[in-house]
Amino acid sequence: MMGKNGTNEDTKELWKILPENSLGAEIGVWKGESTNRFLRRARHIHMVDPWSITAYDESTDWLNIGVDGIMKRYAYMVGSTKREDYEKFYDELYESVCEKFKDKPVTIHRMTSTEFFNMYEGEKLDWIYIDGDHAYEAVYSDLNNCLKVMKEGARIYCDDIAADNRQHPGVRQAVSQFCKENDLTPRRKFKNQCIIQL
Repeated sequence: MMGKNGTNEDTKELWKILPENSLGAEIGVWKGESTNRFLRRARHIHMVDPWSITAYDESTDWLNIGVDGIMKRYAYMVGSTKREDYEKFYDELYESVCEKFKDKPVTIHRMTSTEFFNMYEGEKLDWIYIDGDHAYEAVYSDLNNCLKVMKEGARIYCDDIAADNRQHPGVRQAVSQFCKENDLTPRRKFKNQCIIQL
């Protein structure tokens, strides 16, 4: 969903290893802080995020605390635990992202990652950064869907894979299962990232 105040310290380094002049997608955008870093090397980025609390209605993320638990967890940011206040918060966040990136080489997709993968028919992607719903089912689905839209030799980058990150075990499980099934080897990078070379 979102990091502390929308920051991701690892992407301060990760952008440096993205392919130069590349075409990528970011699954889970939040405020677009990582997107701004990735644009230092990417020629275009597809920004994918539902910006809606309803995306978490069926999620098992955060150790299956449910959507009510997620709303309680982030009440300090939203100022409420009411669904309507979360939707207003997300609407405003989406509008701010649109304004921030209106003159930048991006396409903003306000939808789930599954919806994006099902509709995408553009040029094959050089990389995808996955930092959306961290539940096992969601990450596993994202990883498999990546194969439909990426070039041969492309890279998948996954956030929150660290062994000491007990809140998101689904990410590690999904990466392990996906790599085993596709004879791929994930490489740990920085504190919380991994790279999967296709």
